[in-house]
Amino acid sequence: SYDYNKKYFLTFNFRRDGSSRFSPSNRFGNFMSLAAAWNVHNDIQLPEFINSMKVRGGYGELGNQSIGQYLYDTYINTNANYVFNNALAPGATRTQVVDPSIKWESKRTTNVAVDFGFLNDKISFTAEYFDNRAYDMLVGIPIPASVGSTNASVTTNIASVSNSGVELTATYRKKTGDFKYEISANAHTLNNKVLALGGNNEPIYGAASKTEVGHSVGEIYGYITEGIFQNADDVKNHATQLNAAPGDIKFKDLNGDGKITAEGDRTYLGSSIPSFYYGLNFGASYKNFDLSFFMQGQAGNKVYNGVYRDLMAEQYGNHHVDALNYWTPTNTNTNVPRPVIGD
Repeated sequence: SYDYNKKYFLTFNFRRDGSSRFSPSNRFGNFMSLAAAWNVHNDIQLPEFINSMKVRGGYGELGNQSIGQYLYDTYINTNANYVFNNALAPGATRTQVVDPSIKWESKRTTNVAVDFGFLNDKISFTAEYFDNRAYDMLVGIPIPASVGSTNASVTTNIASVSNSGVELTATYRKKTGDFKYEISANAHTLNNKVLALGGNNEPIYGAASKTEVGHSVGEIYGYITEGIFQNADDVKNHATQLNAAPGDIKFKDLNGDGKITAEGDRTYLGSSIPSFYYGLNFGASYKNFDLSFFMQGQAGNKVYNGVYRDLMAEQYGNHHVDALNYWTPTNTNTNVPRPVIGD
């Protein structure tokens, strides 16, 4: 650390970490960080109501080894018996495919910020831009069943993801005799984006989600609905939809090819990761009594309600009471399709 006359500050860190979760050839990772700050109020005459101002920025790297136990090596199946000289002989074999060269995941963070103090630090304010990028993330890559491996995917370092945004924090403090209180509010934006998935950057599908380069992790993915088929002409005049009949959900033909397919007519429906977070903290005290509370929230995301979806499947199991309002020729003002077993 270096401090020049309480005006300029410089900090440098270096660390070398080792973990037995990686093979001996990739056991160690080297990570560094560099940060600098400038106390503007000690160098430049500021307006009287600004008692402090600091500009700071930094870059740093950290490693992650919380990836599971010894994924670089395989397990031995000790029950792999085989025939030798027309007799059953005990044997053992490796039944998994692994990547022995997996290494540390790394996160690289860049930030630039400015801190203000107003009215003898009764009010403080911070604005910061951050860009966090994770590299060499360990992701399971599917492998064909013809390989003969007991695991359906191989874990390897391939993915990269970025998280960037702006964070704002404001605090007000006041003291009158034995009574004092403090109010603090904060908010930050978040832009999550997948940068790489390795190989040919094949997308990863999940439950009603898809992770693809250029989009956020686990973005909700599916069909867009256009109501319910009301009659045979409605079905005939719509894009071809397998087994469609009056009372079924009508899906939108996004690519305009005249038929509804999983490959051509599903699309991104919204991110499952909030794009905006906010919070409020309050604390007060009088002599030996104190009171505090906080509130927090998030916005800008959508939620896939898997429980409600299962309860509205209208199959053999229990249902949500909403399913009672299913479509019939005499009950057409509804968004609940007709029950069809196996559809």
